[in-house]
Amino acid sequence: MNAKKSPQYQINLNLINKDPKGPSPALQAYVFSKNGTLLGSAPVEKDTAVVRLPENLNGHNVDVILGPQTEKDQPAPTAGALKRMGAYVKPTQYLLEKPQLDLNVPIEIFPNWCFCFVHGRLVKRVTLPDGTIGEFAVCHARVHICEVDYIPLVIAKLPDSILLRLREDILDKLKLYPWPPVPPIPDPGPRRVVEQVQMARVSPIASFSAVQQNSLMALSGVTAVSQVRYQLSNLSEIIKIYLCDWLYLWPYFTKECFRTVEVDNEGRFSALFAYDCKDKPDLYFWVEQFNEGAWHTVYKPSIGCGTHWNYECGTEVVINVPGAVACQEAPYDIPRGVT
Repeated sequence: MNAKKSPQYQINLNLINKDPKGPSPALQAYVFSKNGTLLGSAPVEKDTAVVRLPENLNGHNVDVILGPQTEKDQPAPTAGALKRMGAYVKPTQYLLEKPQLDLNVPIEIFPNWCFCFVHGRLVKRVTLPDGTIGEFAVCHARVHICEVDYIPLVIAKLPDSILLRLREDILDKLKLYPWPPVPPIPDPGPRRVVEQVQMARVSPIASFSAVQQNSLMALSGVTAVSQVRYQLSNLSEIIKIYLCDWLYLWPYFTKECFRTVEVDNEGRFSALFAYDCKDKPDLYFWVEQFNEGAWHTVYKPSIGCGTHWNYECGTEVVINVPGAVACQEAPYDIPRGVT
């Protein structure tokens, strides 16, 4: 007797503003429970996706997410990862008596997605008897690959007091002090403006983009919270440089771990994931090792100091894990008289 097949859920997609002669984006329809569990997925073919779902899901609320298709043999992205990369989300209720969902979606909302190949290796660096540093592979481990919050999103949710503190810290780091000083004095006139421009030419901001320089100069002259928030949102790259020092910002950052991969016997790992082509992924890694019958966390740095900002896809990530057990431990000399 054939096993009873799961009910089909048909998702019909009408792409608004699509060029009739142009190609359709390569989309996958994912169905997630409200707690983020993947229930099923299927590629969108000829504007339709047919997803098989559990029968006991009848009457439950779900999220239908339209995102990039996964490569062969690659696990599906998490709901959080899909939302981060700009996928379309439609909350709905799954009903067996009406197993169909019609979506009218402007084609412009879908980003241009790229695939990123991330690879690396785990090592344990030790000082050898001759004083040199040796690198030994770490095996029997698994690497959790995560993406960190987009900094403008963090800026948007910072409390006003933290926001103003960040403003002062950035200006202090770059030696850009607000004008006018406190207490205020009469209009400084054109001479002060010239001095600020000259200072910008010799200070670190001279190496920043025009947009960043303009935001920094504007930041030094505004105190209204809304304006401070707006200018700081343009300074993500500068915030990344100093984030390791600003511990008070760390609690406001979160990460979405979208893949867990095991390393080989040389400590190597790799994964493929999709991201918005106009951005660069900010990746965070943490590591567990299987030892004495259980998994133990051996590497989990802070987000502020351990994130690989603007990761260049395809470049090797080397993670030093001093607390791990190497595949082959370093040789050492037995002192005289010790047997």
